Amino acid sequence: MKQTYSNEYRVTHKDTDINGEISLASLGNFILDTAGMHAIDLKTSIDILNQQNLTWVVTGIHFDIKRLPKINSNIKITTKITELSRLACKRDFIVEQNGETIAGVSTEWLIINRSTRRPTFITDVLPQIHEIVSSDAQVEKYKHLRFAIDNPDAVYKHTVRYSDIDINRHLYSMRYIEMAMDLAGIEIHDTKKLVAADVNYMSEVLYNQEVTLVSKQEGNITLIEMQNHDKKPMFRAEFVWEDK
Repeated sequence: MKQTYSNEYRVTHKDTDINGEISLASLGNFILDTAGMHAIDLKTSIDILNQQNLTWVVTGIHFDIKRLPKINSNIKITTKITELSRLACKRDFIVEQNGETIAGVSTEWLIINRSTRRPTFITDVLPQIHEIVSSDAQVEKYKHLRFAIDNPDAVYKHTVRYSDIDINRHLYSMRYIEMAMDLAGIEIHDTKKLVAADVNYMSEVLYNQEVTLVSKQEGNITLIEMQNHDKKPMFRAEFVWEDK
């Protein structure tokens, strides 16, 4: 079993935003793919967990961005598990281009029961995971976002459709980010560059569920919250920008 795992990707047209750079959600897709490949090597993949009626879910992500790769360029992503408790593990990623680190990403994961949707003890299900944990964390852990948006600048309602859900039959983690970016709007992408982001996945969003996203711009920070029909927060995001 490899303590670290690396994979290489090419940034194609479908991965980019209006600036010809990889979108945050597309970078997240590459991150999740690398994690999945490492999990296969560690014999901790979602296929193996599904046999026990279990699955992985991501609960938080922190992006620290020096620069984003452009269309038709290649990147290398390296991952390792840097923290482990009974209920959660922290997995870090380093994104490189031509030998230069251009971004770091930190994620936190739980294992949940597919029937009860409740967490289970990782160390009971996967005792072998202890063997590959590295204490050499290179990326800051995601922030627990605790803001409230009382007077939003923008509001967006969405009903979750088939194309929004993933193998776990809930809203795919990168779709949250795509919808949050929709609220940030095109104007901010024209004038600013993204340098950091934190996302918190707080509750599952399921097929045919209606959600409301609200946003607030505070200087160079965009705050996003997704709410259910009772205004309970399901997801929060904080995007940090710099002027171009």
